[in-house]
Amino acid sequence: FEVFSKYINNFPRANHLFQQLIKKNRNFEVWLDEREKNPELKGRRLQDFLIMPVQRPPRYILLANVKIYFNVNAI
Repeated sequence: FEVFSKYINNFPRANHLFQQLIKKNRNFEVWLDEREKNPELKGRRLQDFLIMPVQRPPRYILLANVKIYFNVNAI
């Protein structure tokens, strides 16, 4: 989980820098818009993918709690 911790701790700053880059660099913004039109992305943006590692640990915890709940209550 060390990789997740580092990613999560740095995510707010990285996201802020990413937003600044979009605002300051028109070429990057155009490039990004073109990439995000790819039908394989199904309408998702790069930011949607960047947040996924931040969302993943809470989902694992929730899944573990649900499995424990149902195992305990199945008895």
